[in-house]
Amino acid sequence: MRHRSLRGVIGWSHDLLTEDERAVFRRLSVFVGDFDLPAMAAVIGVGVAETADVLGRLVDKSLVQHRDGSWRLLDTIRAFAAERLADEPEHTEVRRRYLRRAVDLATDLAVGLAGRAGTAWHGEFDAVAGDLRAALTGHEQPDAEAHRLARTLGRLTFARGYLWQAPDWYAHAARCAPDASEAARDLANAADCAQVGNDADRAFEWRLAAADRAWDAGAGNARAIALAQAVELTGRFPMAFRDEIPFERRRALLAEATAAGGPDDPVVAARLACAAVWTAHPDTLRPEAGLTAAAVAAAHATGDPVLISASLDALRVAAINDGRVAQWHRIAAERLKLLAPHHPEHAVEISDARGLSSLTTVAAADLPAARPTARLISDAECPATACTWRPARPFLCSSCPATSTTRCSSPRTCGLAGNAPADRGRTLSGSQCRSPCWRMACAVTASASRSGGPGPRRWVTR
Repeated sequence: MRHRSLRGVIGWSHDLLTEDERAVFRRLSVFVGDFDLPAMAAVIGVGVAETADVLGRLVDKSLVQHRDGSWRLLDTIRAFAAERLADEPEHTEVRRRYLRRAVDLATDLAVGLAGRAGTAWHGEFDAVAGDLRAALTGHEQPDAEAHRLARTLGRLTFARGYLWQAPDWYAHAARCAPDASEAARDLANAADCAQVGNDADRAFEWRLAAADRAWDAGAGNARAIALAQAVELTGRFPMAFRDEIPFERRRALLAEATAAGGPDDPVVAARLACAAVWTAHPDTLRPEAGLTAAAVAAAHATGDPVLISASLDALRVAAINDGRVAQWHRIAAERLKLLAPHHPEHAVEISDARGLSSLTTVAAADLPAARPTARLISDAECPATACTWRPARPFLCSSCPATSTTRCSSPRTCGLAGNAPADRGRTLSGSQCRSPCWRMACAVTASASRSGGPGPRRWVTR
């Protein structure tokens, strides 16, 4: 009853408006948050001076709120105005102008991202994020402007640290992409973001989808790279999957990648070499020495820090398996120097390298380096590290060098999704552990024990 009475009051006020006031009022309904005069003029389609005059009259009639140089419509009033706009032929054009305005806003934020220090830009993004998202409502088909906004929104949400939103915006961009090649690029970015967020299953599916779209575009090398990255993901991070990908499928995907790409391309060759490392043995996390050396050489030939870091990770795992703690520590430090937090592509490697760095310093008994490497995680501006690790509660692990088992006292290690809360308090072998930190804790203890190192029995990690 009260809602109907309120709508009746709004309707009565609307009936008293002049025609130009009604036009501005209904067009303002596209804004879900605050707006200023330039934004309003761009969407309304009239000059700033004329817009300001009409806006003042709407404020006087309590249909628009004004505060600190910005304006907004209350939700109930906005819903009423949106109904009026939906009945008008101009609806499509107003929504198009709203989309263009959102594209301009997002582009300005993204262009200035590199020049903004720390979190200074967060408030600016948060103030317009609702409108950037709303501008994409109803856009699911190829559309150049919607594609540009969705891709930029993926970049901004990633940089803002919203890792669970970023992959979906990149996937949205793929649906709006003007061609298959651009869609493949967006799906690859979606996979990168999902992988950083420890959502390996979705990352794997997006890698395969990127390979399919690359095939549609006739880009054999791009298809080979996407398939090789899918294989590498299954081999390097098997514990991040709900169910590990069977060895036979990994081998089949690598064969597809090899057939699709040109071996003369250095990046393709390096990606294939990195993938081959993780398919040499049915057991996961068992890279073969000769293939690992070839992958490192191929990666260095490209000069790509992401590829070099990925190849060095195979050396790291080999060092863990052999109990060579000092080499593991050296490789971890080398990977940290390679990477900079500028793009989702780098973030996968940054998250992995920084996330393991403090464990390597403890395992190698390099305690002076432990605190600085831990600060790389706790103070990181990189969204990969910040979002994957910072929200985590400290957890205490007790390890047994004799059996290489770990008991975790926290229901959620590392703050990562899918870490099997039901396993709290259970004693798990290294091969049973679902969490990357549990697996790594087992490896630290086992390696230190085999090498005669200190083998810390207790540690706290964020």
